[in-house]
Amino acid sequence: MAEAVADATARKLPILFVLHKENSNSVAVGQWTGMVAQHARTKGDPLAKLAESYVVIALPLNALPAASQRLGIRPFAAPDNSSPLFVVTRPNARQLSAVTTWNKTDELTRALALGLVQEAKERPRSGDQLSQLLKLVTPVDSGLAGDVRKLLAAMKWKEPAKRPAATDEKVASLQ
Repeated sequence: MAEAVADATARKLPILFVLHKENSNSVAVGQWTGMVAQHARTKGDPLAKLAESYVVIALPLNALPAASQRLGIRPFAAPDNSSPLFVVTRPNARQLSAVTTWNKTDELTRALALGLVQEAKERPRSGDQLSQLLKLVTPVDSGLAGDVRKLLAAMKWKEPAKRPAATDEKVASLQ
């Protein structure tokens, strides 16, 4: 787990913790993979595309206190006692959002979008990356889309204005 968090931090990717009551992590990961594949087949469903940008870590729910201590973070807050608990975090495992159960996919999709927008706010992205993010989050949440538009506008504001050279103006060339 610590290695996966270190990988997420190095790659600047948010983390999705899948905290479960299954007999093994592989069962929970299989359920997650199946759900993502099902959403990938549905045209216009952004959950699978959003999930591609996450490091996914599966842990038994009862291992959460030890994991929090090992990572040096506060224990995750859950909206209720249902399982699984999906926790969206920053790359350093600090919690952003949590959703419970497999059947709250709209809430989970919004939580995944929130994680990506928050990461874009904290770590600069290129204009192309922000444009791609805008396409992903617009159908999910108009407020998050507005946040991405603000990031794009701020980026354009910082870029120097490009103007054509006047006919008598010398232009430096790179050769």
